[in-house]
Amino acid sequence: MTLDELARMIQGEFTAVRDEFTAVRGEMRTGFDAVHETLKRHDDEFVRVHEEFVHMHEEIKTLRKDMETGFHGFAMILKSIHEDIQDFKKVKIEVAELRHRVERLETKLGIVR
Repeated sequence: MTLDELARMIQGEFTAVRDEFTAVRGEMRTGFDAVHETLKRHDDEFVRVHEEFVHMHEEIKTLRKDMETGFHGFAMILKSIHEDIQDFKKVKIEVAELRHRVERLETKLGIVR
């Protein structure tokens, strides 16, 4: 084998290796581009999910305020009902006391029922 043949053989091998590196580089670039596109889609999905959570959070805050307002009104109604019941109990006691007095008066006056 001559020096020129050896040089051509080495040059051929370097060309083959360079072509393989170019092919691998292209495959890697394609793979990295696919990964980048996937991450970009996921980023877009994460942004949409985040926006939906922000929207839901605002709706929950509004619902909480509405519930607090409603419960406050309900509590006021219950308080009024409780006061009415207490008043009714007082009236019932007064009626019982008045009946007892009437019975005593009827007894003293000799009125029979």
